[in-house]
Amino acid sequence: MSSDVLAKAWSFAFAVLTLAGCMSGGAGKGADAPPEWFKERRAELRRQGFPELGEVRSQIDPARNRAALATTAKQNVGLKKALLNDPRAEPTYLTPQEIAAWGEKMRAGIEARNVEADFLTDQEVASLRARFDRPRARR
Repeated sequence: MSSDVLAKAWSFAFAVLTLAGCMSGGAGKGADAPPEWFKERRAELRRQGFPELGEVRSQIDPARNRAALATTAKQNVGLKKALLNDPRAEPTYLTPQEIAAWGEKMRAGIEARNVEADFLTDQEVASLRARFDRPRARR
């Protein structure tokens, strides 16, 4: 049998089986009615799930949360004081030239700590490669 004839035979068999499956009424019965447990599970999920939009409060009653609001206000005041008292929060009165000079001073300090790297030379790398380069088994 040639591959063309075999492909046509498989296509025909697939078409016949697909048509037979569509013609039978067995698949439609399951799609019409959900299983018995489905309604129970759906009701259970509705009880546990997200609230309906109508149930969500759109406004907060300040009388209920007065203590929480007072605590938050005290915390905010404390945080603002801490921020303003931090020495890093003070505005700078330096000129751009003074800032550039400070940057150069910091850069010079970092450069002074830099140590020259002690890397392998090209000749040392070549000798290591020659020593450890071995042919690997290949299949």
